[in-house]
This record gives sequence, C-alpha cells and structure tokens, in this order.
Amino acid sequence: GFIGRFLRGEMEYMLVALPLEEDLRYYRDVGRGATLQWLDLDPAQARALAEALAENARPENARYRYNYYTDNCASRVRDAVDKALGGQLRRQLEVRSSGDTYRGESVRLASPAPWMSLGFDLALGPYGDRPLTRWEQAFLPRRLADDLRGAKRADGRPLVKSEVELL
Repeated sequence: GFIGRFLRGEMEYMLVALPLEEDLRYYRDVGRGATLQWLDLDPAQARALAEALAENARPENARYRYNYYTDNCASRVRDAVDKALGGQLRRQLEVRSSGDTYRGESVRLASPAPWMSLGFDLALGPYGDRPLTRWEQAFLPRRLADDLRGAKRADGRPLVKSEVELL
C-alpha cells in the first residue's frame, strides 16, 4: 500500500538510531556515500542539539507522520540545528534560492524510476513549480549538507568546521 498511502499523504515513518557501523554498512551495500560534518558549536549549542535529537528518537516520538517535503529525516535535522543556533540557520536560508522547485527536484531524484518520475510530474500542482528557498530545499540531505557548509555562525565564522568522507 506504499503508493496509495504516499498519494494520500498518510505515510508514517519511524526514526531508528543505529550504531554508525551498521548505518554505514547499509549505505555501502546500496552504493551510497556518506560524509561527516563537524559543526562549530559552542558547548550550550552542542548540548541543545544533542538533546533535541535524543528527544526526537525517544520511543514515544520516534513514529511520525512523514511528509516528503516538509517533515522527513533531513528536515528534522535541519530544524534541530536551527533551534540550537537560535534560528540563525533559517534566517540565512530563507532569503536565498537556487531557483529549483519541488517538481524539478522530485522529477530529478525519481528519474531512475520513469514511472515515479512521471507520477511526480503529473501529481504536483502549481505549488510544485514555485522557486524554493534554500530552507525549503533542505528537505534533501545533499542540499542540507551543502547549505550547512555555506552557513555562518552569528559571529561570522563558518558553521561547518571540517568534513570527513566516510564512504
């Protein structure tokens, strides 16, 4: 019933915190890459981020009504980072746009499965054609990583201190 639930917007997902090696094994098995970004957070911000992510993973919070564009694994991380930064990330990303749209991103990502690409193209209405802010576009993990890389702390220093390619 995946397609029907997806079309009705009734997807329920469950966050599962896995040991890093197990997660990386899965990524390796399916041919995906992984990069670790070290954020330059002060101790209070790091604590706030860790607490927000841990709260999200608690059993009573782990299941959630998934929305591909507005409430997914990447948007939840984006929101937790933004909260730890006191709204600084959102303020930086809401004023920028690459001109990409929900339709463009969806069709591009679904292109390996032509039926899915066509489905996105047909199903998305006019709302899917408006340019997204970088904040909105950060529903995609790759876009979020790119935007974190370009984000600044309140004092002007880069938010991402370093990156390590894991896979």
